[in-house]
Amino acid sequence: MKIKIIGLGKMGLNLVNNLVSHQHEVACFDINETAREEAKEFGAVAATTLEELFAMNQDETSIYWLMLPSGPITEEMIKTCRDNLKANDILIDGGNSKFADSIHHYHFLKEKEIHFLDVGTSGGMSGARDGACMMVGGDKVIFDSIEELFKDLCVANGYLYCG
Repeated sequence: MKIKIIGLGKMGLNLVNNLVSHQHEVACFDINETAREEAKEFGAVAATTLEELFAMNQDETSIYWLMLPSGPITEEMIKTCRDNLKANDILIDGGNSKFADSIHHYHFLKEKEIHFLDVGTSGGMSGARDGACMMVGGDKVIFDSIEELFKDLCVANGYLYCG
């Protein structure tokens, strides 16, 4: 599966490593050049700008995973994504945002026919790398279409679709 990760901090970088090791095609972006270089060492394609990341594979539905701290940074990135993603793209927020914020993001993105999943992630850096536990919210049909990602990212029976 192809996936684009935005945010290569401790969790995001380990998430990239985990996805690449499970044979997913990963493109990513972070403002930190060192993090981008490390992601490339894992086998990911690292964009030097967000615009470059958004331009990749425009002819197909894209999956984006935000791994940013909850709050203003995530809020601004979701606005940026809304302006750059196309209908039927999927945006996942894996940064443990507040429940009320996730509901707002769902409706905000739905106005442009962008699908949204929120993911509560547990397990820290080692979980992101070797198997996390995740609670997933959003539309079931979208979850079902990418469930393979959660199977690969989590420990056995370590994810739950919560609606």
